[in-house]
Amino acid sequence: SISQPTKTAPDKPPARRELQSAGFTKHPLCYRTFVFVTGMSVSPSVRVRFAENTVLEPVPIHLEALSDGTSEAHIGLLRIHHSYTADIPISHGLGPEVIAQHPQHNVCVKVLEVSETEPLLVMTDKADSSSGATGTGNTHRNIVKVEVTTNKEGSLGEMIDLMSSQDNSKAMKVFVTAQVLKGTHGNPLLKKGVHMLSHHHMDESDATEWPGYARELNDEEKAEQ
Repeated sequence: SISQPTKTAPDKPPARRELQSAGFTKHPLCYRTFVFVTGMSVSPSVRVRFAENTVLEPVPIHLEALSDGTSEAHIGLLRIHHSYTADIPISHGLGPEVIAQHPQHNVCVKVLEVSETEPLLVMTDKADSSSGATGTGNTHRNIVKVEVTTNKEGSLGEMIDLMSSQDNSKAMKVFVTAQVLKGTHGNPLLKKGVHMLSHHHMDESDATEWPGYARELNDEEKAEQ
C-alpha cells in the first residue's frame, strides 16, 4: 500500500508568532498601529491589541532628505474626517530669522505659526535624531506648527515653504505627508507633537430641504387658513 504523506500544520508567519509572544490578540483595533510602532509587516486580516502593561512611546517626527532637494516630514497615521496640529522640528541653515508659509492651493496642510529660532551648538552634517534634521550646514532650529485636515482615505501630502527673511536666496521646501485611515480602522498611535483638534461629523442622512411640488389650495383649505 502507498503510504499517505503526513500532514503538518503550516508554520505561523514570523509576524504572527511575534504578535502572540508579545501578548497581542485579535481585536478590532487598527493593526496598522502595530506596523507603525514596530515597523513589522502584518497581514491586513490581523487585528491586534496591546497588553494592559504595554507602554507605548510616541515616535518623534523626523525629516528625510529627498532626491529633488526637498525634505519630507511624515507625521504618521491619521483618521479620516479629522483635523490635527503637528509640531514639525526643522533644523536648517537659513539664518536666525525665518518665515514659513503654505501655497494658496493647499487643501490639507496649513502653516499656523513658527517658533522662535534656536541656534544649534554644532553644525550638523547628518540627520539630527533630536530635532528631525536632515542636511548639511544646519545652524538653527525652528518648530513649525501646521494644521492637517484629512478629507479622504489614503496618502496625504502637501508642501510648505521655509525661507530666510533676510536673504531671499535661502529657502527650503518641506513635504508634509501622512497616511489617512478609514474610521473603521481604529485609533492610531499619534506621533510626538501631533494632536487631534476636531472630528468632522459627516451628514449622511437622507433629509432634504426640498419643499416638494407646489399645488393650488382648494376652497376648504383656503378657508382654514
